[in-house]
Amino acid sequence: MNLLDGVLGAFIGGVAALLVAWLGARHQREAIREERRYKAGEELDLLRGPLLVAADNLSHRIKNIQKEGFSDYLHGADGYRKEIARLGTLYRFANYWAVQELLYRRANLLRFEQDLETRSASFRVNDIVRRLATDRHEGLAAIVWKDEQRAVGELMIKGGASTSESNILTFVEFIDLYDDRFSYWMKHLSGAIDQPDIIHSKRFKDVSELLDVLVAELRDGRLDR
Repeated sequence: MNLLDGVLGAFIGGVAALLVAWLGARHQREAIREERRYKAGEELDLLRGPLLVAADNLSHRIKNIQKEGFSDYLHGADGYRKEIARLGTLYRFANYWAVQELLYRRANLLRFEQDLETRSASFRVNDIVRRLATDRHEGLAAIVWKDEQRAVGELMIKGGASTSESNILTFVEFIDLYDDRFSYWMKHLSGAIDQPDIIHSKRFKDVSELLDVLVAELRDGRLDR
């Protein structure tokens, strides 16, 4: 074999080795992506039921306030009913934010937003976050910034770092801890709920409609992997 043949053979061998390495790296990347997609969908599945219930309960309460006369309890003369109605409404917001926080913790927010299987759910959740937080149309009326939402969600999870849905505070526990732990973060929302004009809040109306879209998608299985 002459020198030219040796050089050509070495070149071909080098190219083949590079091709094999590239194909191996590509296969590894695809395997990582597939595992990531599976985990994101699996993690969403773990909280699909709690997310649906929390979103539906919050939307239902907003509709009751704005359309079904529940505001009569919030703004009535019966002090006991008024307080339970107020705290019950705040709890529904807090419970939804707790499940939202668990979703972020389980799924890793960046991965959750990028994967096709869970992107729709991410869009819906983020739309609700933004609608509560924006001051573009209504100023500070009934506004809850994202940091406030996440703070309440974190406080609602017993054990702090736990990601178990069963470790979300119950209503009784929420009431017991409200003054010490939640009133600081929810005082603006609580004040907005105390105002009779909350029945006309476009922010509340829009949030309820966005929650309904999320609930419908969860029920219809359009977020299935």
